Amino acid sequence: MQDDILLNTRLNTFVVLCGTRNYTKAANILCITQPAVTHHIKWLQENLNVELFYYDHFHNLCLTDEGTKLLYYAQKIKADTSKLIDELQKGIADNTSLKIGTQLAPGETFIPKLIAKYVNAYPHTQISHFLMI
Repeated sequence: MQDDILLNTRLNTFVVLCGTRNYTKAANILCITQPAVTHHIKWLQENLNVELFYYDHFHNLCLTDEGTKLLYYAQKIKADTSKLIDELQKGIADNTSLKIGTQLAPGETFIPKLIAKYVNAYPHTQISHFLMI
């Protein structure tokens, strides 16, 4: 999922573990090892100075109150990140024209190379380059 790119890896591991309530299943979903999942959760707990999970008397993994709060905010961050990516991509699609004015020397030397790279990345953009003499 693209919004996971911006979500901290450890926080993403936490969200997945909350969904599976199983370290091995979370590791399989994340394509990492089970010890890596354990390490991510331990790092979060140590750096936040809270316990996020506990095992009940049936040996089920449960969230603490602090874990529930963190999950709420992590899900909010994930949703906001997804909205941000959509807005940024929409902005790129909406910007269909670019006007560049340069002095003669840079306009003849490195600006055309930069424009070529930009056109490769954003092929639908109309570019106007003006040399200012």
